[in-house]
Amino acid sequence: MKKTLKTFLALILCAMFCVGVCACGDKSDDKGSSENNSVGDEIADDIFD
Repeated sequence: MKKTLKTFLALILCAMFCVGVCACGDKSDDKGSSENNSVGDEIADDIFD
């Protein structure tokens, strides 16, 4: 019983992780004007692009 519960919870956590990554991973290529971007956003874009 415990093994089944652990497996079920692991699958639920994995599914939630995948949904979270998909939801937070949506990134548009529109840079917008530099007035709307903060310095931290520009640095993060340089690091992660």
